[in-house]
Amino acid sequence: MNGKEAFALVPELVLVGIEASTRCEVLATMSSNLFRQGYVQESYIQAIQEREIHYPTGLPAAEIGVAIPHTDAVHVNRAAVSIGILKKPVLFQMMGNPNQIVEAEIIFMLAIKEPQEQINMLQKLSSLFQNHTLLRNLRKTVKREQAVSLLNQALQIGA
Repeated sequence: MNGKEAFALVPELVLVGIEASTRCEVLATMSSNLFRQGYVQESYIQAIQEREIHYPTGLPAAEIGVAIPHTDAVHVNRAAVSIGILKKPVLFQMMGNPNQIVEAEIIFMLAIKEPQEQINMLQKLSSLFQNHTLLRNLRKTVKREQAVSLLNQALQIGA
């Protein structure tokens, strides 16, 4: 995963209209999809739940909360980013301040194999989180193709 290919989105990993009432449900839905697509090992599904408990990933980005759950590379077959757009916000604890709660509406689940990839990906995602228009448009998206188009366009501009 390097350069532009590091941020190419796979449409099958973009989930729109996720219905979940808890953080655990969202993480299970998204991690199971990564497993079915062959990006992660089955152990990733439990590992991401456990890591979120100890190292929360909720971020209050713009007016829309996001979360960036990830776990150890040992559970990853090949690098990927899965994006989940929720029908209703789900509560995540805030990264760095677990006493604060973030109502996350968009989830960026990372499957990263190399430490340098994680740094690069987090830098790229940080620029997306500052794009208020993009986050608002993603939140309103009802079709996968539309979400992929919006994200690819934003990633091209920010590249």
